[in-house]
Amino acid sequence: MTLFQGFRFVAAAWLLSAAAWAQPLTPEPVSAEGVPPSVDAGMPSEGVAPADSSVLAPATDTAAEKNEKPARVRVTDSLVAAYHLDNGNIAPRGSNAYDPTGSNYVDWLNKVQLDASWKELTAQLRIDSALFLNAPVAAPGNPRLEQLLLNRYANRLDFEKVKLTYASRFLEVTVGDTYVTYGRGLVLSLRKVDEFGVDTTVRGLSVTGRAAGLSVNALGGVSNIVNVDPSTGRFSEDPNDVILGARAEYRFGKWAAPGVNVSHVIYAQNAQTLAPQAQRDQVTSVSGTLDLPYLAKRGNIFVEYAMQRRLTQGTSLWSRALYATGSAYLGKVTLLFEYKDYANYSAIPTSLDPTQVPELALTNFYTAAPTLERVQQLVLNNTDITGGHLRASLKVNADLIPFASMAVFYDRVYRTYIFDPYAGAEIHWGNGLSRASLSGGYRLNQYAPGSVAPGTMFQSVGHAVWDVSQHLTGPYTLEVTGLHMTHADSQGPNIHNWHEGQVYVSFKSALSWSAALGYEYYTEAPATIRPHYVNANVSWNVLKNVLLKGFIGGQRAGIKCVNGVCRNYPAFDGARIEVVAKY
Repeated sequence: MTLFQGFRFVAAAWLLSAAAWAQPLTPEPVSAEGVPPSVDAGMPSEGVAPADSSVLAPATDTAAEKNEKPARVRVTDSLVAAYHLDNGNIAPRGSNAYDPTGSNYVDWLNKVQLDASWKELTAQLRIDSALFLNAPVAAPGNPRLEQLLLNRYANRLDFEKVKLTYASRFLEVTVGDTYVTYGRGLVLSLRKVDEFGVDTTVRGLSVTGRAAGLSVNALGGVSNIVNVDPSTGRFSEDPNDVILGARAEYRFGKWAAPGVNVSHVIYAQNAQTLAPQAQRDQVTSVSGTLDLPYLAKRGNIFVEYAMQRRLTQGTSLWSRALYATGSAYLGKVTLLFEYKDYANYSAIPTSLDPTQVPELALTNFYTAAPTLERVQQLVLNNTDITGGHLRASLKVNADLIPFASMAVFYDRVYRTYIFDPYAGAEIHWGNGLSRASLSGGYRLNQYAPGSVAPGTMFQSVGHAVWDVSQHLTGPYTLEVTGLHMTHADSQGPNIHNWHEGQVYVSFKSALSWSAALGYEYYTEAPATIRPHYVNANVSWNVLKNVLLKGFIGGQRAGIKCVNGVCRNYPAFDGARIEVVAKY
């Protein structure tokens, strides 16, 4: 593809939004960072039971609203373009770790989304496009580079999300792409994880009916994923695995809500099987839930018990899972307790082959069991494990809320005990204009009795996280954020010690802009991956509906996690620009 052809390819996506300039609509608020902040699973909102996204709030349907509600159209365009100067790999040419395939190329990733609504009808169309310039090419006869470049850097134009929804007080019908989570995700969880570019839906039919306290949902279709991994350019077609699901829940006022969930996944192709088979691999999951959201204003309890049957190459395997959580509000003290007991209860992956598209196959799943861990914690095993987590916070006053947390797990796969204590505080001063969020702890993963080396360390991590914002004057604020982790990994008789983290100093204006300097480090493999990176970035609300972000410099490599979903990222060194516009 020539340079001219490439830009013509992307222009088609941009032209879809051009007509919306004439009549801009009031946009949704956009934070200075452009995305909502991550929430620690161990930090609940006081007095609010965890939301169940499978239960939809009743829609109002009055005649006055019908007459007053005009047709609305919104176009959102999100563009990220980057020049990848270097991927941080410093292994010598010819060595097994040498990898030049993520360097010296340009990517252009654009998403145009059209949302329209009229009375009870809403529609959505999102078109994703990807363009790569100067993409790396393997030298003839170099099988290692050919493998590294497998399924990468293809120019694409995809109708990514398409749906039409009818919603009234008692009935909601969606044709097209649907997000859904049943219970706490043990049975079905099709969702977005923006940090990883994960965006999985079921494309088909979803019907929800409501009557009195009863809510019933049924859906069926095929799985639809984002086809291009933004960090590596790896691409894949949709898995097209068949997904069937149903959920029923009955609410007895504000006191109790029992429910039942079921899902059935039929794989489009049997994983790791070359010989033809008469029966497709499939997974059936069933769970019962009990939600007690109002315990005399003093707390809430949620329990889910699930069973799963996997049929793989004609062999049936049953497993089970129990998850429970509860909160108690005792004056100034808030307690959160969580417990899990997963007995060989695995997340349901797609049918994508991890040897062909590892970044997409290892982050896309159809379920998401709660981990009870910190948001950024690397979780080696959430399949066969048991244990609990307790967190207590004390509201000393409106400006000081310290907390302490303790988690203890038994990992049946690695045969280790995990002890994870940490503590911190939320602090406000200057009439609430300045704040600090501080936490730190030490996580020990230790071999249990009956293992290969009882009582010795398997892994340990010391961690500290800080976010301090000092108001200066008027709309101006100085912010310092950071993360540091010190790792110790057992490697036979030896211990491998290494560090990773980042520090950012930002100067922000509440009016429209911010600027930051950053330093990141990663020392696990200093012989193959560059350990130190510096960068600068800016964010500017050019107009009330246009956000512009720029970045230049480097970001560290390594495994990064969000609520138990983890993946290995290459380092980035180069320049990136992001534009988000809403009309």
